[in-house]
Amino acid sequence: MATHVIPAPAPVATTAAPSGTGPGTAPAPPAPVTGLSGAWLRLSAAFTEAVTDLTDREDLTVQCAPGLGRGAPGCYVPALATIELDGIHLRQDPGTCDPAWPTDRDRYPAMWGVLTHEAAHATHTRWAIPDGASAAAAAAAVALEESRIEVAQIRRRPADRRWIRACVTSLVLADFITPPTGAATGAPAPSGGAATGAPSTPSAAPPVTTPHAAMTPWNAGRAAALILARTDAGILEPAETKPLADAVLDVLGPSRLSALAAMWHLAHATGDDDGDTMMDLGRRWCRILGVNPDQP
Repeated sequence: MATHVIPAPAPVATTAAPSGTGPGTAPAPPAPVTGLSGAWLRLSAAFTEAVTDLTDREDLTVQCAPGLGRGAPGCYVPALATIELDGIHLRQDPGTCDPAWPTDRDRYPAMWGVLTHEAAHATHTRWAIPDGASAAAAAAAVALEESRIEVAQIRRRPADRRWIRACVTSLVLADFITPPTGAATGAPAPSGGAATGAPSTPSAAPPVTTPHAAMTPWNAGRAAALILARTDAGILEPAETKPLADAVLDVLGPSRLSALAAMWHLAHATGDDDGDTMMDLGRRWCRILGVNPDQP
């Protein structure tokens, strides 16, 4: 799941997906938009009504349809005060969805989690990557921002943890691990099927997709920022992330992993508008991983 606060004026995602090979990995190109009309238009209007409660903002518009999201499951465009959601992750007939009913959200927990995550960006990401910032430091800072805004959202609205967890389990953790055959993954049920809400922790920890030897220090650091930071934040459970934690530890060693953990704990305590601190943490993150924080 890509990081997805879209800076003005360029309409592209700001970082690559979690499986990228380094700080300079290009983001995926935007997917073609299939159109916003009919049931998707009505669902977008319903999400727009609902997002006010998630953000305490009344100026936001939500657009949901297959192909939106600019290459990610969702994105927030500050210049347009708009959240885009890729409707492919709804996994339900949009004409049957009514998010005004809280129980209806149980049918599409990952999608509601994406909306909640983007609402957290709309509420708590009040800084931008400065002009001329290095790609490496910016990528590290943006990765740290992902769990920081979720911590802030849950601190403000504890019940949102369930939905953020559903999103992260289905769309982020799934990029790093392969669930055992027949195990629950936290993904919403296919259209027409029954969904039970937020995912439960699998009884057996799934294996890590990428062998330890194939994981570079930069990739291990990114996995730590996107997964292990969320474990420390209480969004994910230690048992379900242990295989990845072990793989990251094998690549980085205990000293470097401990140093990275200190960075995300500092990020979680950083204010919403303190971009200077977030960029400083990004530069420190790079140095821990042996990457020049000033490289273009």
